[in-house]
Amino acid sequence: MSILGFLLVVAANHVIATELDPQAASVGGLEAKFADVSGINTRYYDEGSGNTVLLIHGGPWEATSSANDWSLNISGLAKKFRVLAPDRLANGMTANPGRAREVDFTVAGQIAHMTEFIETMDIGPVNIVAHGTGGSALFLALERPDLVKSLVLVSSSTAAPDVGTDGRKEVLADCPWSVHGQEIGPWMDELLCRYRAFAYGDPQLDDEFIAALRVLNLQSKVQWTRFYRDGGAGEPFRSNFKTWRESQHARIRDDGELTIPVLLVFARHDPTYPLARSIALYDILGAHNPSVQSLIMNNVGHFPFREKPAEFNYAVIRFINAWTTLGEMKQ
Repeated sequence: MSILGFLLVVAANHVIATELDPQAASVGGLEAKFADVSGINTRYYDEGSGNTVLLIHGGPWEATSSANDWSLNISGLAKKFRVLAPDRLANGMTANPGRAREVDFTVAGQIAHMTEFIETMDIGPVNIVAHGTGGSALFLALERPDLVKSLVLVSSSTAAPDVGTDGRKEVLADCPWSVHGQEIGPWMDELLCRYRAFAYGDPQLDDEFIAALRVLNLQSKVQWTRFYRDGGAGEPFRSNFKTWRESQHARIRDDGELTIPVLLVFARHDPTYPLARSIALYDILGAHNPSVQSLIMNNVGHFPFREKPAEFNYAVIRFINAWTTLGEMKQ
């Protein structure tokens, strides 16, 4: 799309370039904070104290993908740990890469930004809990083992090999489709339908959560995010991602480079993540690493941490505490 074409899209969707209240999109009584991460203004939540847990959300390159996904987990986990939950690069209220860094609209860009966030906040090594596309944290841990103590991966097709057949097409068949824009009606109907279609139980999308989605979509950066994402930014890496991922898997499977404790959370009724994919990832991670575990959560879909937050938090707390205790015993 040309710059002129982009401007016409912006005009057609009546985008209002306005500065939003930094707290306008916060949920669950959480206070948004901001940090300059190598020039990228990055929103994050920071609750609790002690052993540090970093929650990395999933979702596509959209402002509506944000750390708000963890709103039902942060307070509970913060009773045991210090919990930080940032918006990933170009997601939520975190800024887009500058025009000189269009290449960062890739998994590699997301990894670099999260690495720089950990270093900026001086919190490493951390325990990472990552969902969906946030599962690129696997490759962060591979590249920077000094920054990661343990890793929990939840329904991450980004981290896993591309095997098995998912049911995305089938479950989305009845969802409305709308051109991305600022219209609250059709656009919101589409987004909420996707959340509910990917879930098995109740993803608990209350009025506050939905209101925050609307606020996030009103940011002036939104159309620029879509312009770069859909206009070829990040090439050729984006087109070659699967080949690159295979090379990273080989480092783990064949060379045994990843040795940290890993918990794979498989949601039994997730239409986006077939069991074959979870097993294939387990086999790669466990080829040389005895500290890999798998947990199957029943009666949940793509968002087990929202559908059963207390059960999910308990699993995370038990996993991190067990390996922390074992590490202390070995010292």
